[in-house]
Amino acid sequence: MKGYDMVVYTYNEYSAPGFVDSIMKQKLDAGVCRVVVHPNTQVEMPVRVFLLNVIFWEPIMKFGIVPTIKEVHRFKYMTNTAISKIHTHLYELFLDQRPNDNHMDFVMELFNNIGRLYNFVKLYCGSHMPSIDDLGLVKMMENPALKKLGDTVFDPKLGTKNAEAQMKQISKELVTLLGDPTMDNNVLYPYMKAGVLKSNQIPQMLVAYGTRSDIDDTTRKHIISNSTFSGLASTKDFATEYLSAKKATYANSTSIKKSQYNGRKMKLHYPP
Repeated sequence: MKGYDMVVYTYNEYSAPGFVDSIMKQKLDAGVCRVVVHPNTQVEMPVRVFLLNVIFWEPIMKFGIVPTIKEVHRFKYMTNTAISKIHTHLYELFLDQRPNDNHMDFVMELFNNIGRLYNFVKLYCGSHMPSIDDLGLVKMMENPALKKLGDTVFDPKLGTKNAEAQMKQISKELVTLLGDPTMDNNVLYPYMKAGVLKSNQIPQMLVAYGTRSDIDDTTRKHIISNSTFSGLASTKDFATEYLSAKKATYANSTSIKKSQYNGRKMKLHYPP
């Protein structure tokens, strides 16, 4: 229904099946709106933030739970951690308000919600998704501080422990530099701010791979001084780096398979 100067959305409207998709298809996602949450409280927010909230509310609304101000989220960056925190809150809300319902039915709705978010992004947010070109990375790496880190060479005579210590220090310096929005041509800053770049992988991408270990956790003596960005310099570098793929394949077929199975049994035997 219409407010004085903006649209006001009620629970009956945004809980209707297909509400979000209808708004997107009609291109009504711009501007600001007011949203009525329980108990009859109006909250002002950008329409797009509201739609994202509605997607997260869909699991609880399927069980007749009306969102309150506690379920309203002001999103800045959408990370796995943020999604996990929201879903945990919704799960606790469900347990509190629907103690007699099967909690696994709601768990399934949360799993479906993850796919719902993914499909929404694929369908409607393609033009808003950032991308980085190679030239942008090259310009960024011309920054003197980054270039100095990128020129790091590991002396094999000093051993692998020294190389690991160097990589740890490099990682700290790299995270600090990339987390600075004032650094020239810092095309990775939005991703650092969103927390989607792993601190242990960034040095391997931009500075050096460093040490590698085999499936028995024995660290190889050969240390790789090149990175994904610079490219591997020799067949020995390539063979050593390939150990990471070897370990991943081994782990997926043994330890991870067992741990996930044990985790499933734990959940079945000890439900919340």
